[in-house]
Amino acid sequence: VMLKWYDGYRGADRKKDPQNFPPAALLEGEDPSKFGSLLVGEKGKFFFNRDNMNWVIKSEGTGEDFREPEKTLPRVANEDEEWVAACKGGPAALSNFAYAGPFTETVLLGNVAIRVGKKLQWDAKKLRCPNASEADQFLRRAYRKGWELS
Repeated sequence: VMLKWYDGYRGADRKKDPQNFPPAALLEGEDPSKFGSLLVGEKGKFFFNRDNMNWVIKSEGTGEDFREPEKTLPRVANEDEEWVAACKGGPAALSNFAYAGPFTETVLLGNVAIRVGKKLQWDAKKLRCPNASEADQFLRRAYRKGWELS
């Protein structure tokens, strides 16, 4: 899987930087500020935003062969209640650490790449970027004595 990270914001003031949006050819006329994510596959593109259901699917060809996937995961009415139930011994929350940890790692690496300003190679076993030692400052912190993680 190849992941290309674009982030429409740069710097602490969060001003939009259009140089940091995906190339216009990928956007196909869509306004990148309306979508938080763009997935590009072999047969089309999926523009979406976590905050709403305003999704756009652009299929190569007619799109007639598109079928919505079966719902294989239970739907959660209230994520707070789901979390409390998991804490009390109920089933694991859908956003449990086994799932959310690697997902969060990916998102945070995108942020590190933006800060370092270059393409990163990631060694997940060693938790390092072998091609960018300057990224280390964003990957780890020095802990006060007595607060170290082991």
